[in-house]
Amino acid sequence: MKEFPDQTVVFWQLTMLGILVDLPGAPLTILAQAIGHIRRYYIYMSLIGALVFPISYFLFYLGWPAYSAYVTYIVIYTCLVYVRLILMNKQIGFPIKIFLKQVIGRIVLVTVLSFILPIILINIMDEGFLRLISVGVVSTLSLVVSMFYIGMQKSERVQVIGFIRNKLYHIDSKE
Repeated sequence: MKEFPDQTVVFWQLTMLGILVDLPGAPLTILAQAIGHIRRYYIYMSLIGALVFPISYFLFYLGWPAYSAYVTYIVIYTCLVYVRLILMNKQIGFPIKIFLKQVIGRIVLVTVLSFILPIILINIMDEGFLRLISVGVVSTLSLVVSMFYIGMQKSERVQVIGFIRNKLYHIDSKE
């Protein structure tokens, strides 16, 4: 019978999910800085982002576990991605549907698909060093394959293949 993962595993998983949720906002922040409309942008981001603290405090006051702060962070920062999109759409006509499909959709699909094989291995193998190595290798390979075929457009794949061939050619020419 499997035991529920300890708090450390839950914290680590929620931290990784929080980082993943926050990543799509970085290019939008750079876009806001590039077009010079940063005052309103940062006011909204700061006010909404700061809600993590009072909401977490309130949840702690109600007796919720420590990881509820991570869940609060994930929810707030997921909302912030949409606030960023709306602000950029109003300021420069940024295409929200295209961003959601081309960026967010690909991130979600790559993430979900790259987890399937490692989760299967975790559930069918006994704990130990062999499972550690197997899950690590399979996780890396499934992530690379799903990023290559789903996360990248054809032109990006061509560039990556060209870069790898170029590096391999330089290795062969040195020998």
